[in-house]
Amino acid sequence: MKDPVIVSSGHTYDRNSIAEWINSGHQTCPKSGQRLIHMALIPNYALKSLVHQWCQDNNVPLIDDSSSSKFERSSSMSKSSEKGIDHKSATKAAMDTVKMTAEFLVGKLAMGSPEVQRQAAYELRLLAKTGMGNRRIIAEAGAIPFLVTLLSSTDPKIQENAVTAMLNLSILENNKDINNVCRFN
Repeated sequence: MKDPVIVSSGHTYDRNSIAEWINSGHQTCPKSGQRLIHMALIPNYALKSLVHQWCQDNNVPLIDDSSSSKFERSSSMSKSSEKGIDHKSATKAAMDTVKMTAEFLVGKLAMGSPEVQRQAAYELRLLAKTGMGNRRIIAEAGAIPFLVTLLSSTDPKIQENAVTAMLNLSILENNKDINNVCRFN
């Protein structure tokens, strides 16, 4: 796996394979069959790093795919470039994207109809599932008080998404304090 990405179901695939799947008209996750709520492919930097480290530790050369992007080819030309500028830029861009997404979804929790809130809580649930950095960003975007409010919804799906998002967020130690503050206010 050269370029692992996460789809909205939370599963990870190689970018070229899942892009081919989506471009052929599929709108479901190949593993779960779940309908993909969006077609964004989120880089899985942790897995990519593990694959690269395993290859390095086991003297396995990384496969140079001729269909790889110009960015990937240029970043693989020099180790210093790969470890320095490219990964930092990509990580910052990914975090900025998560921040914008979290702020957008919190707005939907605050102002949306019950259907929109259900969907936003579900997407926050998935986003919180995929990494510690995401959990911090979601909390900083102000999601926790709105998710707490959704726990009293009469819609069981909204409740399920809200509680699961809260559980995912609570994995980050700092968010536990925020959760307690929200419960008592």
